[in-house]
Amino acid sequence: MTRTQLVVASFIIHEKKLLIVRRSKKENFFPGVYELPGGKVDFGENPIEAVIRECKEETNLDITVIDPYFVFDYMSKNDSQHNVEIHFLVDLHSAPDDLILTPGHDDFAWVDTNELYQYRSDITDQLWESMTKGFEVLNKSQ
Repeated sequence: MTRTQLVVASFIIHEKKLLIVRRSKKENFFPGVYELPGGKVDFGENPIEAVIRECKEETNLDITVIDPYFVFDYMSKNDSQHNVEIHFLVDLHSAPDDLILTPGHDDFAWVDTNELYQYRSDITDQLWESMTKGFEVLNKSQ
């Protein structure tokens, strides 16, 4: 059976640093890869509500959505699932110290554009493009 799954992620900045989280090495899909907090949109759920929910579930952080800034797609599950990802610029409303990871993630980092390069080998090409684009969009708006 083939299907499409909508996925959302949040570009969270605190003091000019981006939050990236590492997928647990026990995960089946992209173990050990750094990503933006996010996840699947439930059937009938609004993507904006989903990114707020997923961010809270994965990091314990409260956010509000500013705008979508990046969209991409890929195939998974032996090409039986078409995933479409929407990444959102968000405002952080929690203290960074409130961050608590779920068992699906085992590490996190707050990185600026230069520090992000230290993690390049552990970030997929599409997520790398999203992260660098997010910094570009933020720099243009300042």
